[in-house]
Amino acid sequence: MGWSLPSHIDSGLIFSFLGIWHLLSILHMYIRRPSSFRSRAWFPAPLPGRLRCAELWILLAIVLYFITIQLSHAAADIASGLIQARHLIRFQHAAFSMFYLVYIVAALINENTSVLPVPDGALQATFSLGFLMELVIFHFGHHPGTDLESHVHLLMQLILASLFLLMLLEIQFPQNPVVAIGRAACLLFKGTWFFHIGLIINYSFAIPMGCAMVEGHDFPQCPQPMDEMRAKSLQVLIFCSQAVFILILTFTAYGVIRMVVRYRLDAKGIEEMDKEEYVLKDHGGVYTLLENPQKDFDTEMDARGVPVLRLMGKSLSRRALSKTPVALPVSPAAEAGSTPVSRLASSSLPKNIKNPETEDMYRLYSSCTRIEKESACGTKHEER
Repeated sequence: MGWSLPSHIDSGLIFSFLGIWHLLSILHMYIRRPSSFRSRAWFPAPLPGRLRCAELWILLAIVLYFITIQLSHAAADIASGLIQARHLIRFQHAAFSMFYLVYIVAALINENTSVLPVPDGALQATFSLGFLMELVIFHFGHHPGTDLESHVHLLMQLILASLFLLMLLEIQFPQNPVVAIGRAACLLFKGTWFFHIGLIINYSFAIPMGCAMVEGHDFPQCPQPMDEMRAKSLQVLIFCSQAVFILILTFTAYGVIRMVVRYRLDAKGIEEMDKEEYVLKDHGGVYTLLENPQKDFDTEMDARGVPVLRLMGKSLSRRALSKTPVALPVSPAAEAGSTPVSRLASSSLPKNIKNPETEDMYRLYSSCTRIEKESACGTKHEER
């Protein structure tokens, strides 16, 4: 794909931006709603109406322009009855781009109408076929041989194969964030490697030492075997460096997005995500505060001996709603002559109190011995 930018650099920028957009969208979706995460073939933009499909509309314009440019000579070739050899590669580019066009049109129809309600995974499968056809063309009909050009495109084939396999896994495991993130990272990797190939083709500073552009060739040639071997080794080193860079970028983006989302979520948003209440049950004189183990709580006693629960953040969507401890309400009539156990058992527990970390930590025993009541419950008993 491309426009008026130098060859391969345009394609590299397009796939790089698309990969970054998918990567950030997947990370944001997973951080906001990890329990309900489900990957998508494309990601809506935060825009109103049909503009939410901005990703698809932009890709549609780019693909149509690219196919038009690649087939600009088709009329002359058809009129002459012979496809020139130098035009075959353009027909190949247009061939695998048609799969991308079908994917984009199907996604737009599915999103904006009820004419084409495709099943889950159909769009990912269609999108992946484009990468598979690109892999087939690169391997069998595009760059045969053992020169430097074939070597860099062989490395591109590794990216395409990984991207295709990850998209198939994404269809099978749509709720697995690792597969979705890996697919987006490979999409970004495809863009960065295309960009690197474009630098070699169009700019002399990126040509390996001992190699040079030769008339009649679109890629630098290395006449000496040692220079060619050195150039190939350098491409492998750059390939690995780009992979490490994308890996670091992924972890960095995850940390930054997690931090931003964590501090932007307000108490109301967290309450809506986690609407869970605790229940106090009586098991033969043993009062147990039932809970969800996903919550973290701290407990302490106030000056009157009333149990106080403090919310403690455990994860992003379960951070503390307030740093102020919440005391369990006790009626004035029942407070006199009562123990903390009886007051806890008879109190109407506030709904905003969530669940403790473990059930055993919050069992209050009403059948404790006289010594235990004097020391732990703070209750005075008359001597026999």
